[in-house]
Amino acid sequence: MPPVHHTRRSLLGAVGAASAAGLAGCSSVLGANDRRLYQLWVENVDSEPHTVHLAVEYDGRTVYRSSNRLAAAERVTAGDNPYTVATGEQLDRDWPEEPGHVVIKARLDDQSAWKTLDLNTLDAPCYAVIAHVDAVAKGDTPNLTLLSTADCSSGEGRSGTATTPTTSPKPS
Repeated sequence: MPPVHHTRRSLLGAVGAASAAGLAGCSSVLGANDRRLYQLWVENVDSEPHTVHLAVEYDGRTVYRSSNRLAAAERVTAGDNPYTVATGEQLDRDWPEEPGHVVIKARLDDQSAWKTLDLNTLDAPCYAVIAHVDAVAKGDTPNLTLLSTADCSSGEGRSGTATTPTTSPKPS
């Protein structure tokens, strides 16, 4: 068999093509769209207690689950102004700190429908998320909302973005 001679150009072309084929569909491995979940909070501004069920998925795997019983929000008066003081807490981080494809799922009490927030559809690299139970009139079905802010203490997100106050005025 005669010897095979490769030019530098043909060798580089072959390596480039093999590399591209090997990485096809792997942009998330390279981190192009990866996000980081910095903090996760639960809060209740409703006058009834609630349980918020949470799951965090990281690169397609469920890496965190919790059920958080929240007391009813407290009604207080400051001067002539009535306010509702939310109950809630920051949850202990038990999910990967490094960026990945992060999806937060939440449901309220015994409801079967899950709310979903895919951080990879958002613009900033790092987020704090609040599972927020809205105040409702007696007898109405409470609403659960997933709020996000790109204000992460590590300085990776946009600073100063407020999502919700921990106290909010309550109509008289």
